[in-house]
Amino acid sequence: MKIVIMGAGRVGRELARVLSFRTNDVVVIDMDELRLRELREELDIMTFVGNGASPHVLKQIGIEKAEMLLAVSNNCEANIISCSLAKQFDVPLKIARLRRRDHFLDVPGMDAATFGVDHTIIPEYECASDITNAIMNPAVLERVTFSRSGAQISNFQLRPGSPLVGSRMSKFPRPELLEKLRICAIMRHGHLHIPRGNTSFIAFDEVYVAGSQDDVADLIDWASPHDRSISGVIIGGATPLGCMLAQMLSVVDYPVRIIESDPHAAESAADALGSQVVIIKGESTDRAILEEAGIDHHHAYVAAHGDNEKNILSCILAKRCDAVKVIAVTKIPEYIRIIASMSMIDCCFSPLVASINMLLKFVSSETSRNIAIFNRIPAEVIEMSVEGKSRVAGQRISETKCPPDAVYAAIIRDDQLVPAVGSEKLLPGDRVIMLSKTEAVAQAETLFRVHA
Repeated sequence: MKIVIMGAGRVGRELARVLSFRTNDVVVIDMDELRLRELREELDIMTFVGNGASPHVLKQIGIEKAEMLLAVSNNCEANIISCSLAKQFDVPLKIARLRRRDHFLDVPGMDAATFGVDHTIIPEYECASDITNAIMNPAVLERVTFSRSGAQISNFQLRPGSPLVGSRMSKFPRPELLEKLRICAIMRHGHLHIPRGNTSFIAFDEVYVAGSQDDVADLIDWASPHDRSISGVIIGGATPLGCMLAQMLSVVDYPVRIIESDPHAAESAADALGSQVVIIKGESTDRAILEEAGIDHHHAYVAAHGDNEKNILSCILAKRCDAVKVIAVTKIPEYIRIIASMSMIDCCFSPLVASINMLLKFVSSETSRNIAIFNRIPAEVIEMSVEGKSRVAGQRISETKCPPDAVYAAIIRDDQLVPAVGSEKLLPGDRVIMLSKTEAVAQAETLFRVHA
């Protein structure tokens, strides 16, 4: 599949990295020659120095042969123009990264499709949606949903006193749960482990479990029983992401307060959000301001400032003030897993990862589809299709040669979730969900290749 990426910023670079691990023909366009040179040194891809909103540039890179254009530069208008031009070259799928929803009107002739945009992606909106999900599920640190059946992979931490601490996979205290669920991965002391029968659980393990929404919730409620409820949310920063998050949380009836030190930003947020959100003028790194906002009264805290260091510091202070759940936002990829490993910060979310995961849903080959990358672990979720002539068709899961750094998470059969237990046979038409370390994805995909 030929995929053209317009923009070699953080989103474009990460997309190129993820997609180049597959058998995709990736072309990245950007005006910055240095950025492209760095990409070529790291990845086996083609780059082109030029303006991706120019028809001459698009023609030079062979846009007419592309199956997809991902216009993800920092210039929203250029992204729209690039999609519009790609439409003239009959590119089947065109996706534009935007910052706001007001570029189009929902009327004929002024909608996104008229301008050649098949789908839009707003990183801050997607990130706010992920954070809202984390607030609504206090014990969950990260979650990926992967089908209409409601199946998911959720991550939670084992605390001292959990009934799961000290037990082995082979002697799981609730065997009836393992008939419906799959323990996919454990993050321990900064290292990712794929669990086996002799794997033991210890306090502070981060456990990744796959299954239906209700079954996963049952396991987490049993294994992590002492989480306090969240009665309200305090947001540090009246940034676009902070304001989007405030709107989402208000819709689901959470009282929200925003702390903002800049008078103009505070006033703009007050005008946009109205009386549904309380704006407190001050610094989120000031303990007195956090206490004024009610940080010690069953509240969660989300640091959504544009300053990564400020987010980290205010989160640590909020935790010391006894916040129920503390969440940091970062735009720097290298910070994501560093922050996730910090004991004083419960969750870390990134607009970058959120946007990548939305874009990956549109990328697929004949037998596989990327679903998501994680914030907290160096792993991916992929969906494989079992064809009649696939290597694994008719085999039990225990009989397949699954790579040691990958695990079967679930099977979707006729839109119903089937637990990925060792005795289950893989049938033609099945969609198989796998969790894999990034370096093992290509090896996992070979299991589902079709024999000639």
